[in-house]
Amino acid sequence: MLTLVGAVVLLFMAYMLGAFETTAQSIPLINDNTEAMGVIADGKETMGYMDGLFAFFIFMVCVVTVIAAFVAPSHPVFFVIFFFLTMLLIPVSAMFSNMYFQIADTAPLNTVSGDYPITLLVFMWLPKITIAVSGLIALAMWASGAKRAGGGLY
Repeated sequence: MLTLVGAVVLLFMAYMLGAFETTAQSIPLINDNTEAMGVIADGKETMGYMDGLFAFFIFMVCVVTVIAAFVAPSHPVFFVIFFFLTMLLIPVSAMFSNMYFQIADTAPLNTVSGDYPITLLVFMWLPKITIAVSGLIALAMWASGAKRAGGGLY
């Protein structure tokens, strides 16, 4: 859910910055000021970096979640419960992916959604990312529980 909200906010910010730049160019006081137009250009450049930052955020959330699953005390039986919860999570992630693409294809946002290819790629692969990360979390929970129980892998 957080990824969907973050991506949609990113699209809205990019759209609003573009609309502000168009409006500022029509105002002679701002358009003639090179410093003001430079600030707007810097803002657009910074928004371009947000695509990579979004991917870094997603990657770090996945890594921290796997580490937390290994460190948290658990029992191998929770693997079964986690498996069923993952089966519920996969359709939800597909729903979030579809919601993002529907929002990104709306009239005002479709002009800026192509500027963020990594975000589009993340949401295109979101169900598969969910499966992969859930598998790593389940493995970490099982290994952590097996280590504490004195059996399993160790």
